[in-house]
Amino acid sequence: MGIIRALLAISVLITHSGKIFGVRMLNGDMAVTCFFVISGFLMGLIVTEKYKSIKDFYINRALRIYPAYLLAVILSYIAFTLFPQGSHNPPMVLTRAIEHKGFIWIIWSAISNVSLLGIDLTRYIKVAQDYSILFPNFLHGGGGGGHNLLLVPQAWTLALEFYFYLIVPFVVKLRTPKLVAATAFFFILRWQAHAFFNKINLPVDDSSIFIFQVQYFLIGVVSYRLYAWFRSAGMKKNWKDILGSTSFTVGLLMVFGGYDIFGNKEQWLVDIFYTAFAVLLPFIFYWCNKTFSSLDKTIGDYSYPVYLFHYMVAKSLLLLTSDKWYGELSLAITLVISFLYLFFIDNHVQRLRVTIAEKSTKKRKLGMQPESIPVNS
Repeated sequence: MGIIRALLAISVLITHSGKIFGVRMLNGDMAVTCFFVISGFLMGLIVTEKYKSIKDFYINRALRIYPAYLLAVILSYIAFTLFPQGSHNPPMVLTRAIEHKGFIWIIWSAISNVSLLGIDLTRYIKVAQDYSILFPNFLHGGGGGGHNLLLVPQAWTLALEFYFYLIVPFVVKLRTPKLVAATAFFFILRWQAHAFFNKINLPVDDSSIFIFQVQYFLIGVVSYRLYAWFRSAGMKKNWKDILGSTSFTVGLLMVFGGYDIFGNKEQWLVDIFYTAFAVLLPFIFYWCNKTFSSLDKTIGDYSYPVYLFHYMVAKSLLLLTSDKWYGELSLAITLVISFLYLFFIDNHVQRLRVTIAEKSTKKRKLGMQPESIPVNS
């Protein structure tokens, strides 16, 4: 499944830069939602089969998220300082906030940029001319978007991941029928909210509101339950392989062509796409692990750093290159930075994460009662 994850990260990169050799793939919002589905799948897997201690899980999550993120913050600050621009320039916005004594903005910027706390809420605030806060943004005209304060603005998705971690101990205790019912409830809630917002002509972007996104995580957990059944099902091996390879092929087609078919459609139609994606995940995961597990993992390791580092690269290149090779150069430079991070930093962090995970797994094998622990890749 690592190949799919890497392609989704590249999809977000293309959204912020341009087509790569004429290829578009999913747009950023659809790719991010697919990431939420995958997150639910992997959390369900690891919570059930890997971790004994919730403390071990949270330490491992912090080691997974923060080293790459904090490096992205530092590099982004350098990049936006060296290559100032009008479209996104957090250092300039922060300097002006200090000049206007916009202390709320300064504090919010510092906390969200360093800790990720409140970073999702910046999508719903505006900077007024006097640098006061306008919230929610869809009720106010004028001013600049709160994302202009963020050095890594696409990292708002990590805030939602944190919320997912908090609810997983309760989610994994649900029986499958209740889990499916909860998933359906939140799908319907979002459809009804869309209908209401449209009726009163209110332009609300609900893409980072937890209660309107949690269903994608939940359907990922349901997908893991399907995987657990499929793995132990008394099906002939060659039929499992055929189902897995076919699902992988369809998954690739969905990533490359899904936006052309489902993009800009009614929300319930787009949700059919995400549901189909969730149904394919168990078979994709089974087949990738069985067929080319090492290669799949290696490629998948690039998904997170590519997701974090691409924005500063793409924005910096706006001042350095023509449109002709914009997407291709953005990808190439992002891959180089990601490789350097994985080789010089992540390899060391990964050893520590593996040690923590192995200790927790060993406790489970000793016959202790497992706790419910949230997870991700």
